[in-house]
Amino acid sequence: MDRDNPTRIRDIATRWSLIRKAHAGDDTSATSARHALVDRYCGAAWRYLLAVTGNEQIAEELFQELALRMLRGDLRHADSSKGRFRDYLKTVLVNLVRDHYRKRPDGESSQALSDALASKDVSAAIDDEGEFVDCWRDELLQKTWTALDESSATLAAVLRAHVENEELTAAEKGRIVQGMLDSPFTANRYRVMLHRARDKFAKLLIDEVAATLDSPTEEELRQELRTLRLLKYCQPKT
Repeated sequence: MDRDNPTRIRDIATRWSLIRKAHAGDDTSATSARHALVDRYCGAAWRYLLAVTGNEQIAEELFQELALRMLRGDLRHADSSKGRFRDYLKTVLVNLVRDHYRKRPDGESSQALSDALASKDVSAAIDDEGEFVDCWRDELLQKTWTALDESSATLAAVLRAHVENEELTAAEKGRIVQGMLDSPFTANRYRVMLHRARDKFAKLLIDEVAATLDSPTEEELRQELRTLRLLKYCQPKT
């Protein structure tokens, strides 16, 4: 991976350190870490619950249960030596969904359950590894976009103009950015800033992925990016 710096990656505050801190006791520091865990993983969890159940009311109910468990410190059994945190989180979510349907009385149709969901094979849906990977991937990309917005409004505007208008020329995209930022933007400047924006996005994305692993090696990080179909965002563009 040409864009990553092993030293920088090692310095990233991993989410595993946050997880360990969240379950180190019941003091203010641990409580704050638990709230940070909810904030960090709520997006991926919500996407997955909604995708699997197909029902916003049920997804909200299960998401609130997950948040409660996180705030109580119930994720203390997560162990980096046993695998990735996303695998552990998926297991927790799968069990939440299965328990929900297991508790429904036989023959009783929940009022919140749509006809489409009633005929859906929920077990098959939650056993689909690709479903959770897609949700996890989408959330990482969303967080990277947010980080880019916070880092540089100009770079974010340039990259958005590119991905949303790939068929346009550099001059046309420059005019779009000019309208977004109310600042002169020539075609040449757009090309230069696009290179910077891509590079910044790649670095931020690598940070996001590396932070979900426990002190990953460069090869482990590369494999995770490959598994999540994110490696293409981290490779130089010609």
